[in-house]
Amino acid sequence: MGSSNNFLKVMFNTVLKETDGFSEKFANAARGGANVAGKQIIEAVSDLNQPSDVLIGKVVTALKGGLFAAGQEILNAGVDMVKGVSSPEDESKSSKSSKKKKKK
Repeated sequence: MGSSNNFLKVMFNTVLKETDGFSEKFANAARGGANVAGKQIIEAVSDLNQPSDVLIGKVVTALKGGLFAAGQEILNAGVDMVKGVSSPEDESKSSKSSKKKKKK
C-alpha cells in the first residue's frame, strides 16, 4: 500500500513538472504559428488588385500554414517530453541491469 502511494506521489510530481515545461513550449509553438500565419497573410494582401475570393483563399491557406507550423512544434515538444520522462520503475530496472553488467 505504501509503495502504491509513493508511486502516485512521484507520478503526480513528475506530471506537474513536465506540464509546466510543456505549457511553455505550447505557448512558444502558438506564437511561432501565429508569426508564420501573419507573414503569409501580409504576403496575401500585398496585391490589392485581386478578387476577394482569391484573397480569402490565400488568407485561409496562410492560417492553415500557421496552424500546421504550431502543430508540428507542439508534436515535437510532446515527443521530446515522452522521450525524457521515464518512470521510477524503469530507472531502477536500468540501474539494476547496469550493475549486473559491471559485475561480469
